[in-house]
Amino acid sequence: MERSIEQARKALDGFMVAAHKALDDTEQRVGDLSDNARDLGRKTVGFAEANMMAGFDLAAKLATARTVEEWVKLQSEFALEQAKRLSDQAKVLGESGAKSFTKKGR
Repeated sequence: MERSIEQARKALDGFMVAAHKALDDTEQRVGDLSDNARDLGRKTVGFAEANMMAGFDLAAKLATARTVEEWVKLQSEFALEQAKRLSDQAKVLGESGAKSFTKKGR
């Protein structure tokens, strides 16, 4: 199971490299892309990567858990951490969107 998790993690790493390259290519092709939109795209990709890696980290921990109690503890900790992570990410994205809107309104 740990080997499967590691293979999936490597596949995800390849996907994230491709996502970053696609974002770079898009930025090069669209010269008038605002700094805020570019920043928002980078943050979104970074958040997606962090969330997926957190899921893989959980899977790796669950693969080594020996008891149901350990599983429940790990899952509970992950749920709390993920809720905080998503809340923080939503706040950052909201602030970025507001900043973009404010600049366009000028």
